Amino acid sequence: GEKLVLSADCGGTTTRLMLYRVAPNEAVVPKQPAPGALVAEEKYPNIAFKSFEDILHLFLTEDCGLPNARPSVAVLALAGVVMNNQCRFTNLDWHISGHELSSTFKIPKVELINDFVAQGYGMLTLGDDEVQKLNDATPQVGAPIACIGAGTGLGQCFLVPDSRGEYHCYPSEGAHGEFAPRGAGTDFTQIELLKHLKVKLNGWNRISVERVVSGTGICNVYE
Repeated sequence: GEKLVLSADCGGTTTRLMLYRVAPNEAVVPKQPAPGALVAEEKYPNIAFKSFEDILHLFLTEDCGLPNARPSVAVLALAGVVMNNQCRFTNLDWHISGHELSSTFKIPKVELINDFVAQGYGMLTLGDDEVQKLNDATPQVGAPIACIGAGTGLGQCFLVPDSRGEYHCYPSEGAHGEFAPRGAGTDFTQIELLKHLKVKLNGWNRISVERVVSGTGICNVYE
């Protein structure tokens, strides 16, 4: 029969939880929506909670519509570096352990992944009518794929196919690379922005591109 599957998108600002009913033998087909029927979906502001565990408890016991729901599997996409099924958020003072969540909430399988790894795999489900082309380049089947997106921070990942043509997604912290000002001729706008950020961030700090291209970056550029 169908299984309950918990999916989560936990960014630096907001946590979104979704509960699905999924048939275990239902296949994932490229350029089509992932299998499963949505049971419940809720969005929570992280600032209102002391921990992710508090959010998950509220969702499973009150907000999902199924009293004391017990998912068989949980996959949590988190805005931070994931190692050994644990994550400390990049822009939030939270630490999450998949093993501890499994024990606390009696969920047999809890897997933590980087939030942009989830975005990367999600891109594979987009149909041709769900994307907008930025140039006239023809997509090449089996070529590497890059994914980048600005939120609280600047998320990045890349996908490469294996010998069978199935894509695997890998996280990247490329957003922490140096912000490199550029401009034509005597245009020093970006250089002035770099100088401003170095002063704002205590003078000797290196300035990453995430300080400019992100939610917080909007404020920095405005200043």
